[in-house]
Amino acid sequence: MSKVNDYLKNMAESRAKVIAKLQNVPDEAMTLPIPNRDNISVRFIFYRLVAHEIEHTIHLAKTVRSLGVHLSEAEQILEELAESRGKLIGMLSTLTDEELDTKPSAEDWSPREVVDHILEVEEGSYSDQIINALEK
Repeated sequence: MSKVNDYLKNMAESRAKVIAKLQNVPDEAMTLPIPNRDNISVRFIFYRLVAHEIEHTIHLAKTVRSLGVHLSEAEQILEELAESRGKLIGMLSTLTDEELDTKPSAEDWSPREVVDHILEVEEGSYSDQIINALEK
């Protein structure tokens, strides 16, 4: 594995730790004050967590551009794919085990079925079709 891939893996593991630590904060705790911080609540720090990442993502984009790195069309699509996966993981991190397998109605899929479908198509059909086209 390359150093970049190792770094990305570490980033994913770090995010998983943060989500595991914070995923069970109940709504009623969002207004709790942060000790030793005047007029700062748990909610404020949650929003700051998101804003901090957005702020530095913009900074990183500027830095990457200044290095002369320009993403190909495929790389731009893969970047969007990574962002989308992050949103899926965020949504799933809030579910209980029971909710993961609950269908909203008889016609709908459970969250697990939706994700299993995404993974199956992504790992098999779509990525294999692209690789097959490149090999021919």
